[in-house]
Amino acid sequence: MANENAQFRGLFDVIGTASPTVDPAAFVDDESQVVSVTVAGSALGDVVLVGPGVDLAEGIVSASVISANTVEIVIAHVGGDTTNLASSTWKVCVLRPQW
Repeated sequence: MANENAQFRGLFDVIGTASPTVDPAAFVDDESQVVSVTVAGSALGDVVLVGPGVDLAEGIVSASVISANTVEIVIAHVGGDTTNLASSTWKVCVLRPQW
């Protein structure tokens, strides 16, 4: 197990983390919503990892740094029905590549 954990060591620095409460409005088919999160120290070009706090129910998530200290999470619903995701705590981690 130690070798698997070491494979990316030295490639990224952890810049910051956040645990925002995300409570999107109800989604209809092919709709998306945007949530902005402050992560101190984040900058354009950083990599963002996001862990939703709920089952996305036919949803897709992407995230990126859009300006200094600001991460934008886009939640898109691609199912053919209406859904309402429960309010939950999400995990956000910003990494800076070392190359």
